Amino acid sequence: MPTYLIVLLVVVVLVGVFLFVLRKKAPIAIEQDTLSMKEVIAFFKEGEVMQSLKASNNMVAVAIQEKQSDERLKITLTPYDKQQNTIPPSVPMKIYLVKRLDEDLAKNFGDKSMLVLQ
Repeated sequence: MPTYLIVLLVVVVLVGVFLFVLRKKAPIAIEQDTLSMKEVIAFFKEGEVMQSLKASNNMVAVAIQEKQSDERLKITLTPYDKQQNTIPPSVPMKIYLVKRLDEDLAKNFGDKSMLVLQ
């Protein structure tokens, strides 16, 4: 096999590995009947999530509620940059599709679509 083909093959493999490692997977929604405040708090206590929150004073823990067309609720749990008003692209995120919220979580959301946890 000619040398240039071997070099080309190595370059293609390295680029493929590089792209595979760097791509950011979209979080998959977790479907369940009910989401509890306890589950929300547990997510923000996870090591990687806690690191994201401590990385900057501008980061806060948020739960975002969106009503879906099938009447389920989409709840997104993620660190949020309050100065930039955005979710940074590299932060951990968890998405739930649920039929209802437990009493404590529903009370905390009230009529708001975003809950900021302190």
